[in-house]
Amino acid sequence: MYITKRYIFFIIYFMLFFFSNILRGEINSDNLKQKLNLKIITKSEWGAKPVDISKMKSHKIEKITIHHGGVFDNGKEDSKKKTLGLQSYSQNDRKWADIPYHYMIDLNGNILEGRDEGYAGDSNTPYNPTGHFLIDVMGNYVEQKLNEKQYQAIVDLCVYACLKYNISPDTIKGHKDYADTQCPGDDIYNNYLKNGKLVQDVKKKLAEISKAK
Repeated sequence: MYITKRYIFFIIYFMLFFFSNILRGEINSDNLKQKLNLKIITKSEWGAKPVDISKMKSHKIEKITIHHGGVFDNGKEDSKKKTLGLQSYSQNDRKWADIPYHYMIDLNGNILEGRDEGYAGDSNTPYNPTGHFLIDVMGNYVEQKLNEKQYQAIVDLCVYACLKYNISPDTIKGHKDYADTQCPGDDIYNNYLKNGKLVQDVKKKLAEISKAK
């Protein structure tokens, strides 16, 4: 049978694409979110503005980093509106391409989509967020306390990231582990990160998922 060069090229390209995803441990995002029952408020749902991807840097996610917004949140302002405001600030004041985080969590535990996971985030502090899966919790956790709904949303996002990118829960850290900052606030850092609670709860949930297969 005569095989054209174009056909051979197509087969090689398909194999490289297929096996590179396996080696990276990456899984389709939508399918994984559905399996984990992870409900995300998408960018289109909160009214995101267009993003210039030429200003962003592609990266491979290797770790998970927790942030907080740094501004006290009483829950009165709609989180969609607040997220749009963060994008406007990021693009107009900071001259970033988009929101610096991949996901945000509001006071009710709702998860809002941020920057495309395939691109590195940005930071006001001198650390390089390349390779970091960035989760931001709305509020200031020097002044306020994380609630159970927010915490469960953090756990769920960490589980999602660990499964999708085949990374260890031991990579979960706080912003202050990489820069001179109070972020993600004393409450989150001391009660969930420093004592290992978040890492252990993510490991527990991953073990339950593995057992259920």
